[in-house]
Amino acid sequence: MAISLSWHSRRTRTALIVLLLLVSLATASLIVLQAQYANASQRATVESVLHDYSSLVADEVIRRSSAEIGYYGYYPLVAAVLHEIQSSGKLPSTIRATLLSATDPRVKRASGLAKGYYEVGSIHWAVELSQ
Repeated sequence: MAISLSWHSRRTRTALIVLLLLVSLATASLIVLQAQYANASQRATVESVLHDYSSLVADEVIRRSSAEIGYYGYYPLVAAVLHEIQSSGKLPSTIRATLLSATDPRVKRASGLAKGYYEVGSIHWAVELSQ
């Protein structure tokens, strides 16, 4: 009888070890699934943050570019055209050549921005496009 008790005890231990191995395998599988879910969630979060950040950077680039074009581009042209109008009373037809040959390097560089201009006549309120 002692032999059958030890054999029965060994069989129970083997079953218990197999059961513990299966529980360990199930736990490891659940941990792997949780890690995959966490990885996918983290990736989606990072992509969302990068998308938002790139949108913010693009808005800032547009804002700064607009400010630079306005300050270094159109402001010197407006000042030069205003100076021409104040000195002669009207805008000369050779304003483009005058701006391109200006001695001020800011006006010369900015004059490439203006390909044409609109001139509004005060007598008949006519709008004329000059190029």
